[in-house]
Amino acid sequence: MDGRVASESLGAALRRLRLAQDLTLEGLAELSTVSGRTISDIERGVSLGPQRRTLQLLADALELSDDDRTALLGAARAGRVREPSVAAAALPRSVADFTGRRSEQRAVVAHLTSGAVDRPAPVVVVSGPPGFGKTTLAVKVATDLADAFDAVHLVDLRGYDARPVEVLPLLNRLIHAVEPQTGAAPRLLEDAVVLWRSVLGTRRVLIILDNAATEEQVRAVLPATGPVAVVITSRGTLTGLEDVVRIPLDQLDEADSLQLLRSLVPSPQTDGQDLERLAALCGHVPLALRIAGNRLASRQTWTVDDLAARLASEDRRIAGLRAGDLEIRAAITLSYDRLSERGRRAFRRLALLRGTTFGDALAARLVPTDLTTAEDIVDELADLGLVQPAARGRYHLHDLLRLFARGRWQEEEPLAERVAVEIDLRRWVLGVTISAGRWFEPDFGGAPPVPDPLVAMETSEQAQSWLREESEHWLVALQESAKVGEHRLVIDVAESLHWFSDRWAHWGHWHDVFSLAVQAARVLGDDDALATQLGYLAWAEMYTRLQPEVGLAHALEADVVARRAGNLQQVGWAAIYAHSALRILGRYDEALETARTSERALAEAGDAEGQVEARRAVAMTLIHLGRYEEAIEHERRVLAELDDPECAVSAPIAAFTRGASATLITTGLVRLGRWQETVDLVSEAFDAVPTSIDVVSLRAQLLENRALALDALGRRAEALVDQASLVALRDSIGDAAGAAAARGLLGPPADD
Repeated sequence: MDGRVASESLGAALRRLRLAQDLTLEGLAELSTVSGRTISDIERGVSLGPQRRTLQLLADALELSDDDRTALLGAARAGRVREPSVAAAALPRSVADFTGRRSEQRAVVAHLTSGAVDRPAPVVVVSGPPGFGKTTLAVKVATDLADAFDAVHLVDLRGYDARPVEVLPLLNRLIHAVEPQTGAAPRLLEDAVVLWRSVLGTRRVLIILDNAATEEQVRAVLPATGPVAVVITSRGTLTGLEDVVRIPLDQLDEADSLQLLRSLVPSPQTDGQDLERLAALCGHVPLALRIAGNRLASRQTWTVDDLAARLASEDRRIAGLRAGDLEIRAAITLSYDRLSERGRRAFRRLALLRGTTFGDALAARLVPTDLTTAEDIVDELADLGLVQPAARGRYHLHDLLRLFARGRWQEEEPLAERVAVEIDLRRWVLGVTISAGRWFEPDFGGAPPVPDPLVAMETSEQAQSWLREESEHWLVALQESAKVGEHRLVIDVAESLHWFSDRWAHWGHWHDVFSLAVQAARVLGDDDALATQLGYLAWAEMYTRLQPEVGLAHALEADVVARRAGNLQQVGWAAIYAHSALRILGRYDEALETARTSERALAEAGDAEGQVEARRAVAMTLIHLGRYEEAIEHERRVLAELDDPECAVSAPIAAFTRGASATLITTGLVRLGRWQETVDLVSEAFDAVPTSIDVVSLRAQLLENRALALDALGRRAEALVDQASLVALRDSIGDAAGAAAARGLLGPPADD
């Protein structure tokens, strides 16, 4: 059976089946003995429920299969159901407690009132997920603008019902609403469009087309020019419409959510109560907030906290958001029921994702399908308001929609299949994360031998994009792996990411990653892994949580564990981490001795790259001890060793070290007042080895050193450029304190 017959209207199905047989109206009439006028009326939607005998004759003439014959007769039965009312109605009562949406309201009003006789008629599309207040906003605007128009007409298009309003009946109703004296309704759509535009003329009329599902429902209604204005509300953005202003609605901000609740709930029920919690449980969604407020207002013995306690359980929240005929579940169901089978499967399974946004690759893995098909599926979800577009081509699933999806997932998919999908998603996400992380390892960098068809991973930029954009997803997957005892996988993920962590030190969750790996190594009794992961955790404590004392404790434990395992290399690295903690704590003499201990251990272990890091630790400490010349000379020896053709240090580590050494040397030069040398070396570092300064902390220190040197040389304008770059860099990682310090770096402007 052609599946389209089951979902099309009777007229559209009959016309398509006739054309498939290459028959004209007259030809089908001759074969079936049904009059051409009757067939035309069916195809144009004038006759929605013809007699069964008529359909049987047509099916025989078209030589339909049994399935298509059954579907066509079913469409005829559906047509006999009472035609949905499409009368243009008076505006419903505008809510007195309308809250928020100030900027959206201003934008809609400004465009609707911009119409003129010789200009394109203004059209606004207000879009958003179920329950986000699209109709409420449209009615509010129309009520406020009532005096600016001769008439206001609202039509509910029932776009998400089983039988949406069709275009021809809609136009005829609007024509008679605007001009009641119009004669007989046109029977052809093109005639109705001509008459509609003629009736409108230069009238100042505001039309609200509420609840539109597709562009086809509204396109013919849109006037070409004139002061007439149109507001369309839809769960989708109706991207096919041209020359319209689109106003997407998001959830309310917290202040507006609280204001709405306070306007609905009597104050005795809110006094001393956690109104913020209730607003959050409602997802800051206007319909959910109104339902919660109405429930409380109708049960005066309840408090805000009482209702919040009822809604706290995620399994009960969707069902609990119901008050009389207002129900979140029913609003979402209208969209869910219109999805294709693959769309419903994808939407249900999106409930597994915990991140704020997601991309097509994750959706494709969940279905599962290829990327192209996944893009189509996600577009379908967006068109029905079930996901919202986010930045960089990604999408957002609102919390209440996620809970609805999870409920359907549990109801409609077998437990064994749900478990299999969860395991597959978790392991796939972590597998891609390991591949991405290895791009930044000196010994492993490069594309995976077997590329994943869903994720491009051919460059380090693509790898970095995955790690950053999907960080919420792979962190959750890592936490789930730890819970279910996949300890070796947890360690493998953390190990693959530790080089990348230097490039994204400001992320804020490295402590979580390396803590999980430490716990996994303890469970496995793997001392080599435990010593390694304790070192990474020490780094995270020091540089991302700013707790050097805790970092020192982890580094000292790493030393004990490494010695127990006989792992001299990890003994050396534990000393490097201990040095960093001691230096941050201002214990410089101890830090210097620890750095030199590390250098000796790593030399004995044959770790050339570790030796470079240990030598840099020595120079860093010498800077803090005020031994600037000694520190500079030390780092110049390091650079000379990197230039030696026999140097065993890998190219990525050598590049990083050059940037780090330039940072240390220029810091010493600034302290010595050797300004021109500072400028030259920083410029050389930026120009010659840009990849070495990809780490934010190094770039920031180099910019600071050159800005100070340029200012001291009297090159104020150039210094200010570096200062501005430094401020922007600090702002880009959310370092408000660092940005503030950068703004004051050069002091007040010099007097003219």
